[in-house]
Amino acid sequence: MINEKRKFKRIQIKLDIELSLYDADKGKNLTAPSSGIMYNISREGAVLELPAVISQGRHLFFAPLESDSVRFRLTVYYCRDNQAENIELLAKPVWFNRNQDEESRSFLIGVEFQDRLSRETINRLICV
Repeated sequence: MINEKRKFKRIQIKLDIELSLYDADKGKNLTAPSSGIMYNISREGAVLELPAVISQGRHLFFAPLESDSVRFRLTVYYCRDNQAENIELLAKPVWFNRNQDEESRSFLIGVEFQDRLSRETINRLICV
């Protein structure tokens, strides 16, 4: 068995997200937001769960892999001091899998953030 070594610790969380395909060259969304959940996070990436991977005729995992300018635009929702807040992040997909849980019938996508998150940003998100 291969021992996996990570640069940054993964932190288990459960935050609501919205994911859109975003063209960084044109500065615009290519799809309407799809709701999902972020289940863990590190300074470099996260694991997302989505109920569907097709949005407006585009496959959310494969579309960014087929273009140098298409990214995920993630809006992460959290609550701090009883105030609803959100943060927007750009990411690219790294891996894709079907959730084996019969009830959820959802999809898991591992993402890498375009810019490494600061410790301050991580702390804001995990202190929910």
